[in-house]
Amino acid sequence: LVDGSGNPEHTYTQVGEYTVTLTVTDSTGLSSSATVKVIVEPEIYYVSRPAPEGYGDDNGVSGRACGPRDRPCSTITTALQHAASAHITDVWIGVGTFDSFSTDTNVDPNLDGVNISGGHDDRNGLASTWVVDPALTTTVPGALVSGMQSAIRVTGPHFKPTRISNLTVNAGNSPTVTTPTAGVSLVGVIRLGLQLDNITVTWPATATGNGRDSTGVLLSGSTATITNSTIDSGL
Repeated sequence: LVDGSGNPEHTYTQVGEYTVTLTVTDSTGLSSSATVKVIVEPEIYYVSRPAPEGYGDDNGVSGRACGPRDRPCSTITTALQHAASAHITDVWIGVGTFDSFSTDTNVDPNLDGVNISGGHDDRNGLASTWVVDPALTTTVPGALVSGMQSAIRVTGPHFKPTRISNLTVNAGNSPTVTTPTAGVSLVGVIRLGLQLDNITVTWPATATGNGRDSTGVLLSGSTATITNSTIDSGL
């Protein structure tokens, strides 16, 4: 990069680690250089339990919309909505229990390709980095989603790879419905790589139902790759 303005700029379009060297040359030909390391991270929106367990706030902090690291959302649904609006493809969820959620690309096509990951360490206040800790757990209880009881529901055409990982699903754990349908429902035409990784689906002792009424993962008109997961098929 050669820039005669005195204020050179460069935009990195790929995530990665770069070594940047700035060389300044004066009118007499004398020059000096300085080198720094630049780390380009993916844009991520964050979810944390509300105070006192965490610092998530769906209403935003100081009037600013939630989602960025310094002002995470307190619900997965809101974080997904804000991420889709900002064209951000990664949502990280902290430790704790969160409401069920749905990604429906028929309603919002920008949800196509959004990756959702739980088990991130957000317990140390406004941490400078959120890291994945396999010992930590993010739990999503079953609830009514789009007319059927599922903790997680993915539906609509997906043209971009989508990954949901590091979540524990308590299927059928709803105060309003005693007959569960599925822990994770994948309904619609999933055209490209939908992956479930490190997903645990369990059924509480209070759940009732059998057969198709108690399915760990329900696929209807969909395809998915499931890795490193423990799926309880129900009662």
